[in-house]
Order: sequence, then C-alpha cells, then structure tokens
Amino acid sequence: MNEDDVYVDEDETIYANNEIVKLANVNELLKTRSLDELLRQDALDVEKADENVTWYHGKISRESAESILEEALEKQGSINGLFLVRDSTASESDFSLSLVSDNKIYHFQIHQKFDGIFHIDDGPAIQGLDKLVVYYINGAYGLPTQLSSFCKGSTPPSHSRKLGVTNLLHRAVLEGDRNLVHRLLRHPKCPNVDAKNSKGSAALHIAAFYGFDDVIDVLLDYSADVKLLDTNGHTALHRACVNNHPGSVAILMSKGHSNAQERCPHNGWVPMHEAAMKGYINCIKMLVKFNAASFPRSKNNETPWDLAEKYGRRDCVQFFGSYKLADLPHKPKEWFHPEVNRQGVQELFEVKGMRDGLFLIQRSRKQPGWHILSLCYNRRMFNYEIRITDYRSMDYHDGEMIEVPKHDDYYNTADIMKTSKHGSQGIPRPMLPPRPTDDEFIKKTSLKSGDSTATRSQQPPPPPPPAQPPPNKQLPKPEIPEIKTNLNILRIKDIKIGKELGQGEYGSVLKGTYTVSRSWKRQEKIDVALKTFHPGSVQNPEDFLKEAEAMQGLDHPCITKLIGVCRDEKLMLVEEYIALGSMLDYLLDYAEEISENDLNLWAAQIASGMVYLEEKRLVHRDLAARNILLKSKQQVKISDFGLSRAVGVGSDYYKATHGGRWPIKWYAPESVNYGQFSHASDVWSYGVTLWEMFSLGMPPYGDMKGIEVIQFIERGKRLSKPEKCPDQVYEKMLECWSMKPECRPTFNDLNVHFKDPVYASIHSLIFVKR
Repeated sequence: MNEDDVYVDEDETIYANNEIVKLANVNELLKTRSLDELLRQDALDVEKADENVTWYHGKISRESAESILEEALEKQGSINGLFLVRDSTASESDFSLSLVSDNKIYHFQIHQKFDGIFHIDDGPAIQGLDKLVVYYINGAYGLPTQLSSFCKGSTPPSHSRKLGVTNLLHRAVLEGDRNLVHRLLRHPKCPNVDAKNSKGSAALHIAAFYGFDDVIDVLLDYSADVKLLDTNGHTALHRACVNNHPGSVAILMSKGHSNAQERCPHNGWVPMHEAAMKGYINCIKMLVKFNAASFPRSKNNETPWDLAEKYGRRDCVQFFGSYKLADLPHKPKEWFHPEVNRQGVQELFEVKGMRDGLFLIQRSRKQPGWHILSLCYNRRMFNYEIRITDYRSMDYHDGEMIEVPKHDDYYNTADIMKTSKHGSQGIPRPMLPPRPTDDEFIKKTSLKSGDSTATRSQQPPPPPPPAQPPPNKQLPKPEIPEIKTNLNILRIKDIKIGKELGQGEYGSVLKGTYTVSRSWKRQEKIDVALKTFHPGSVQNPEDFLKEAEAMQGLDHPCITKLIGVCRDEKLMLVEEYIALGSMLDYLLDYAEEISENDLNLWAAQIASGMVYLEEKRLVHRDLAARNILLKSKQQVKISDFGLSRAVGVGSDYYKATHGGRWPIKWYAPESVNYGQFSHASDVWSYGVTLWEMFSLGMPPYGDMKGIEVIQFIERGKRLSKPEKCPDQVYEKMLECWSMKPECRPTFNDLNVHFKDPVYASIHSLIFVKR
C-alpha cells in the first residue's frame, strides 16, 4: 500500500483501500489496559511506521558523516545513493545531505526557505525533509545520483517533517478531555508534544481546529510549538481562525504568544486572512484586540478587507471600512532619525539589546522623498523602503510581516529609538560604523495615503517621491563608464563561458576559456576564472575599475593574477584559473593527505603574499581559508579582493563607509566596532585563517552568531587550540588576536617565523623572501 493510499482526516478516521477504520476511543481503552501499556504499544507502532524515515543523524560533523558512510560501504559494498541527513554546521535552521556516488562522498546544504520548507541549491522548495528525501529518491534532479538506501539513525525533528504518524496523544486530544491529555503529557513515555500525525497536524493544531481551549491550555503548559506549520502551512492560530474559535485565538495569543503575522508559505495569508475569507468577525476582533496588523497583504496582494469584499462578508467589510488606527503612543521626534545611516542604526539597536519590535525611521539616501523603516525581529535588523501611494497598505517578505499605516502612525511595534534635538540618545560613544549583522537585507513595502478615514499626524508629510516610469517601460541599463586607465580590457568574443565553479557574497565564479592572439596567425587558448557580480553589488563602477587596475598591477607568486576586465552588459573580472580550488574545500576533502609541513608551507606563503600587499599599500579585508586557492599542493595563492581597497598615501587604515554583509568571525575588533581596516586587522584575519588550516577546515566559533562572537572576544576569550596544532603555531595565533593592533605581529614577522629553522623541512620550498 502506497503512502498516498492512506490519509487521516481531522477526525482521525483512517481510510485505507476504501475501507473505513475508526480509531478506538482512548478513554475506553483505558478501562481494560493501563496507560503505561498503551503508550508502550503506541511507541512500537509509531517506530514501525517510521522505519523508512530514520535517515537523520542529528548534530554530527562532516567527518563523522563520512565515517558512518564509509563503514556502511565496507559492510555492504559499493552502494550508489547511500545517504544520511544531518544538521548543518553552518546554520541552525538548515540541514546537510551526505551522499555516496561512484565511491565518492558528496555533501549538499539543505536550505530552509521558510519554516519547514526546504530546497537544495536551485532545486524546488518542498515542504518537509521527509518529502524532500522522497523527491530525490524518485530521481537525481541535479544530484550526482538519486537517493537509495540510508544509514540508519533516528527520525527527523517534528518541525522539519510534513507528515508523521498518528499517536495516542493525537487521539486523546480529539476527545477534548483536558485531564486525559494532561495525564498523557506528564507520563515519561508520552510522545513528543509537537509530533505530527499522518495528516501533518500536531496536537495543538487539532485542539485549535476544534476549539478545545482547555486542551490548548495544557498543551501550552508543556511547551507546544505555536509556530509549527501543518501540511497546509498553517499555525495553530490559523487553524483556530479557519474554524471560528475566538476563544482559542485569545489563549493562543495571550498565553502562547502566537505571532498573528505568521504567514502561510503557500499563499502568504496570515490568520486574519482566513477569518476574513470565512466572515468570522469575532475572530477578527479578537486578533485586533491583541494588536494584530489589520491590513497585511498576501502573495496576491490581497488584504483581509479585499477578501471580505470578494466573498461578500458584510460584517467584516463594515468593520475594516470603519477601522481607525490607534492614537500615536509616541511623537515623530522620538522615532524619526533623519541623519543616521544604516550602519548607525545597527549600532543603536545593539545598544538597546536588539529587542523584538525596536524600530526607527530614517531618510532614504537612494530615493529622495522616501524613507526607511528599520525594525528588529529575532535579533536581526530588517529594513523596509517606504513610499507613499495610497492608504491601508501593508506588505510582507520572507516570513516576517509588518503593518505600515499612513505617514507617521506607527503604533504596532514594541519599542522605539528616541531622539532629541541633539540627535540619538543612549549612545555611550560618538556615532561610529556599527557592528554589522551577518544577514542584513532590504525589504520593500508600500505606504498608501489619501483615505479620508486615516488618522493624520500633525507632522507634515514628506515630499513626494520622484516620478516613476510607466509600468511597462523598462528602466535604462546603468551605463558603464568609459575606461581611461591602463586596465587590460578584454573582448567578450574572445571569452568562452563554461560551468559555474561557485558563488560568493558578490556574485558567481565561472570557468572560462580566453583566446589570446599571440600574432596574426597564432592563437592560444588559456583556462581562466570569470568573476561576475550580482546586480547592484558594484555600486560605483569607476571606483571598481580603479581598484581593478591596482589589482592588475600585482605580480607575486602567492597572489592570484588578474588578467583583465571584460565589459559587456556587466563587468566581469578575468583571472588566472587555479585548478585545485579553495584551500577550505581542500582541507575538508583531503584532510588525511595534509601534513603539518604542508600547513606550515602554506602559512609562510600566505604571509609572504600579504607582505607584498602591504608594500603595495593594499588591505585585503577578507582574508580567510575560503579565499586562498591552491595551484598545487606546494603553492597557494591569495584571492578574492572583492572587499579590498587601496590605502591612500599618508594613511595606515581604510575606513568603511558602506554597509553590507561582513565576515564578522574573521574581523578584528576595530573593524567590527569602528569600520577600520588596516594591515594589522588583516593580521587578525590571518590568525583566524591559521586556525582554520590547523583545525582542517572547522568553522571558527562553531555555531555562534556574529554578536555572540563579538561578546566572546570582548570578554577576553579566544578560539581554543586545534587538536593537532603545534603549541608554537597556536602562540602565534594568539599574538595575531591581540586587542591592540600595534601589539600584533607584522606580516614580515609572520613570514620570518614560518621560515624559521623550526620548520627546516619546508624551508627550501619557500621561494619568495621579502
């Protein structure tokens, strides 16, 4: 019998091969059997039903995953498609797929696009790890091979699954008996409170759907997850609104602290959309009572008011039509920061502890007359561009939603950053570039005006935005300036673009072939790496070209050679092709083949290349194992100057003036706190790179977030010594991580150190002495 031949409806009636089987009442079963006996049998039934979903191995390392797969191969022989799934070491919300194909082990990141929705690379977004695995069992679809057998582990976490197995707790919840549910939950053999049934609903979804408020109350006592999505992409709050239970809405909002702005990933609906579509006015009023946004937009740009009108829900239409925004709890001068930039906002937020709902408004520097709403959520900063179009407009993006009433009527957020006539308050030092987040990005929303019912502030409205082009008229492509430098400009027709080698923060790296004309009758084809850039990542093409010219002038055996720039519709750097790829990948893939002598040789060569950059007054700003390439096992080359800037004569540091996503874990304290980058800050990054090398590719600071790393360093703590790292190398790392830049060694010191007689066995391989 196939999985699709069986499903369980909300009443837990099982339909199997067109035969109806009614599950027995739990209270009736308890008359003849003990609870302990029922739960023991239930656990066995669930385990048997889940035996094909035990490919999850939890928080194990890449090396452990490879050991498990290799052990299975030794026992069972070569198996194409042998796999396991584990937690990602790069992100708490992601997973990793480890897969065997042709006796080679591959690792793929499983990204979580929304809660419970996953994809691999450019593959489809699929709800549930269980369904993702089934998808790749049915075909390779871009993987080296389709999945087949798996190394047995355990079942994946409930929140990551689309479907589960109906257990005794689900059946007890259906009876609406609070005492029975409480009796089960306090039993040591009770199933996980968030386990999903075969319809994809957890116990809290079922209780909310039927309006069993007492059961919801006890489930919340046992920490049921209010954010968990069922197979429809609904939270428990959605389910309460779908079936018109305002009392359930109240307890989920008050006791469970449910987020009324959690949206369904399929259509973008929040609970208020569900209530408005059905015409459940009492649920709408209850949501509004708990400060739910009144006019959020779905993926189809529909508000709950639009749905109420569409389905003829008169009471709801009348409610939304007469709804007025609450009076402003704060005056504009308290939250309006006209001069602060995005970096400064981050600094302000961190001083206030990155509390959810913390917000302020600033002027847009890209669009005159527009504004930016900066908002804290889940210890991250989100920025929304605000423009004026019409009243009652809200929008959403990537799972977080916010209501934006007209002009200055911002009232749904929890806290503000206050200002005075002298500027921002509460800053312990003068305004400096902030500690940037790892994943800050811009979100767009529209702010509508013009409705006569709007509550208008006394603050005069901002000036109108610039005229926009007609909807169907394409904006002209930004012009790339004429290049009046000594830069080597290559013709696009001389370049053949090949496969993608990888992606980075600023764009993609492709393999290519460059045809060089040696004479009128002789041509030579050479392999090259083509570095392209995402739209908008090159903000100032003229500055970019000046920097490229400086890069082209570099000539050192430990520096990647820039061949030239190709100028077509977009800029593209053409660099020498380095066959073995990044040091980080090599460390991870060939750890057993790397000796201490290899690491010392590479350390010396990196230091030698950095000495050369220092002589050229260039600061790298992104020195890390991922940006070191291996031409051979005996030679490394420093690459990726995407963040570097030429240091002006008479200045020993470059000060960052733009935001963006910064590699915090490799940054020196002065770079994080003050935006200052110097050769000394590159030395700090060199120390972290050494740590990556001698830990054979382990991620520095593990799963710590950027802000946690900053606090860790400020408390005087440092990365611990890698297991196989020599003491003298670790001592050099610690010197690189001195808080005072002047106390760190220079790259010349480091170059000399790694060419010291202590490393006599590699001394002859260091071919550059500067």
